[in-house]
Amino acid sequence: MGSVGIIGGGISGLSLACALEKSSTYSISLYDTGSRAFGGRASSRKLEGIPVDHSVQFFIAKDPQFQKQTEDWENHGVVQKWTGSIGTLNADSSFTSFQDQLTRYIGSSDHGIQAISTHMAAQLKRCKLYSNVWVSPNNGLRHYEDGRWGVWVNNKEVGRHDMVVIAHNGKCADRITNSTPARRVNKLLQVTFSDKPNPSKMTLNAVYSLVVEVDKKVFSNSFEGVFLSKSSVVSWMACNSRKYNQPGPTEIWTMLSTPAFAKKHKVPQEHLKGTDTEQLVVEAMVTEALSYMGRGVDGVDPRDLLKNFKLQLWGAGVPTNVWNSADQKKFIWDPQFKIGCVGDWLATPSIEGAWLSGLQLGQHLGDQPRVEVGLEGRFVPAGDSSGIGDIGVEVMRPEYGGLVLRDPTVPIRGRGGFSRVQGRGGGFGKIKNNAKPHFSAR
Repeated sequence: MGSVGIIGGGISGLSLACALEKSSTYSISLYDTGSRAFGGRASSRKLEGIPVDHSVQFFIAKDPQFQKQTEDWENHGVVQKWTGSIGTLNADSSFTSFQDQLTRYIGSSDHGIQAISTHMAAQLKRCKLYSNVWVSPNNGLRHYEDGRWGVWVNNKEVGRHDMVVIAHNGKCADRITNSTPARRVNKLLQVTFSDKPNPSKMTLNAVYSLVVEVDKKVFSNSFEGVFLSKSSVVSWMACNSRKYNQPGPTEIWTMLSTPAFAKKHKVPQEHLKGTDTEQLVVEAMVTEALSYMGRGVDGVDPRDLLKNFKLQLWGAGVPTNVWNSADQKKFIWDPQFKIGCVGDWLATPSIEGAWLSGLQLGQHLGDQPRVEVGLEGRFVPAGDSSGIGDIGVEVMRPEYGGLVLRDPTVPIRGRGGFSRVQGRGGGFGKIKNNAKPHFSAR
């Protein structure tokens, strides 16, 4: 029968688990670091009762198989078509709606984009799900003489498998495999960080995600989501309150920085809260957004406009290139060591790409587990994307007549809690005394 261990519970890992349940009799275990839910980038949190998408903003379905899956999700109330005003905001404050005729999907009105991964996890019947487990990059994955793999958490083996799949990327994926004999796989997982693609190595760049609560009418009411055309600071912004039709006395917005801005002001996530860098980034992003909306801040401190905020840095936020395998498959499989990889970096940076990657490897392991796939190829710029994070890297697509978005990779987990903004006399971005933050993640 055999067993498969999947390290990573994002869309690609969940898709792989679903496909394996259908294509094989393998026992399956999935390990994920998420403490609240599975999903990786496809994650949301509720703030003031409103689902807030702080990573994936929407997605597009182009592949026929994924279109069928999306229809099923829509029928189950997991996703819905985004029918609001979305498009591009120009520097002169003019708004241009998308003209590409593409259908864009968002999550459910109750749970946001998180509804996708929650639904996928709930559909699994045989797969054992392990959440809030950290498979250490330092010897957390061990290859034994009998050819099997051990998964270790906190110096304790939690699983032993005939096959293992890495369903995430970044430094951790590189380090978790670099002490194993699977050198060809590890070589492809080695990563560099830049806002420009490296022709010979996986390249990821950074993105700041800023969630703010403001009074109504502080920001424009003429749209629900926009790219900021040619901005060097903010790439995308959307109103979660309008997006999910949950009006109230205030609105909660998500703003995503350009990779270049995040690179310039990049600091470790654990060293961000309460720092001068946090203040600089928040003020710059809010000021830029207001400027594009024609609401200048002359004589107004932008801090006074925010009721609450949370700033998060995804240090490995967006893939700038993808692996284009010689056999045109969307996964990697090394039968010599029985190890593989799935993820949108092997397809197109999108929910669709991640889902297809997991599906294809799951089908392959059910049919041809002894056949090598995807180890030969080259890295190419990730210009053809349709949306996993759709978090604000503009990609001009002439055939669509407009702009579509490029995706993020797995975000660094949040530190928890949201910051209550204080007036000019107080500490910016800090919680008053020991009071609980106004925003609570649920």
